Amino acid sequence: MLGFRVQKFLNSNHDTATATMLEFTALNFGDKVLDVGCGFGNMVEKLKLFRLDITGFDINQKRISHCQKRFPSEDYPRIRFFRENILSDIKDEFINKFDHIYCHGLLHHLNDNNCNLALKNISYLIKPGGRFVAIEDIRTGD
Repeated sequence: MLGFRVQKFLNSNHDTATATMLEFTALNFGDKVLDVGCGFGNMVEKLKLFRLDITGFDINQKRISHCQKRFPSEDYPRIRFFRENILSDIKDEFINKFDHIYCHGLLHHLNDNNCNLALKNISYLIKPGGRFVAIEDIRTGD
């Protein structure tokens, strides 16, 4: 079961969001971390400093290819990228594998049913007691 904490940040940028994500998790050497919707690897760039086992998922093959070139396995053997759709069936190799799952700027693109499906699939990916942190860039009329 996923627990939720909602916090609103005004005028946040990517670095603020990244710092917030890291603040809500207690990272330990060797933890397994998943970046859902990893895009061009900006979160991975920050996470690599912590000597973690990092996996990035993105639906876009061009972004995965970019990340694989940006973080070549011979230089970063603990970082891997996969073209995966969080709305599709989860491969057995990923079930209950991750200590921490980050998701930045993805969920607000989904309709309610797909958002629920994404969260359900994320719950399959995370180890019992693991942490899931999502940061969404939601603008209000305030």
